[in-house]
Amino acid sequence: MKNQRLKIGLVLVLFFIAFLVLSQGKKGNGLNSKVDKQGTIYNLKFGHDMPVNSAQHIAALKYAERVEQKTKGRVRIKVYPNQELGTDQEMIGLARSGQLDIILPPTAKLSTLVPALQLVDLPFVFSSREEIYPILDGEPGKHLLELLEPQGLIGFTFWESGFKQFTANKEIRTPNDFKGLNIRVMKSRLINGTV
Repeated sequence: MKNQRLKIGLVLVLFFIAFLVLSQGKKGNGLNSKVDKQGTIYNLKFGHDMPVNSAQHIAALKYAERVEQKTKGRVRIKVYPNQELGTDQEMIGLARSGQLDIILPPTAKLSTLVPALQLVDLPFVFSSREEIYPILDGEPGKHLLELLEPQGLIGFTFWESGFKQFTANKEIRTPNDFKGLNIRVMKSRLINGTV
């Protein structure tokens, strides 16, 4: 588990360094900066919806720490977990308007802007991580991320947090077992249509 967290953190460092390089040219990117003797200091805000004890938040903190180290303190990232800055939809809006620098929303939430992102939410299409990773890391994934740019967002990579699954307080083995259950799902036409 510790090794997996480290790998996630290292991937995030590379991801966000690319983000920083590419976001420099974007007007209104929301970077708060000041000039001192060492040069410009960038203070970035990173919002996500995961709790403080999640692997995602731990990786985000590690990423912020590593970026500050690698940039010798010129880039500082304040991480806001657990929807402190708003719901996923609100944080997406803040990022689109340049008021929030880094977000990690579920693809289901971004699919309201880019319906093609529903690909990763199709139930039972991908049987394993080994099957979907080459797709998301390859040309199809690159194309999906490029579709975010007209929406005012720059997508760099996909963050996997598990496949869609049902959890319940009782055993579910057949579709009939769903009778009478209330099901909570993310806002997504595909997911809502599935259940």
